[in-house]
Amino acid sequence: VRSASMASSSRLKRAWRHNGVLLDHIIDPRGQVGDPDLLSIHVVSPSALIADTLATVMLLTDRLGRKRLAAEFGTEFLEVTKRGTLWHTTGMPFISN
Repeated sequence: VRSASMASSSRLKRAWRHNGVLLDHIIDPRGQVGDPDLLSIHVVSPSALIADTLATVMLLTDRLGRKRLAAEFGTEFLEVTKRGTLWHTTGMPFISN
């Protein structure tokens, strides 16, 4: 990545079960869980701060919310689901359609 920063956030580590529900270290203060199928998010932005912040926040939103955040902050992202499927914005570097 040139002239940009990349940050990732994942649910692979620091997870536990509470009352039969799988929880992880990213906790939404509103009590919402986010997309339970989403495993990781990878964000490319001109700013490392924005990339890191959005990578965490995007784990708590649905795809429409992720797309809105990407458009608002001028970023690109790749999402990976627990089933191994990928989805990305059209400008995500290193990904060919």
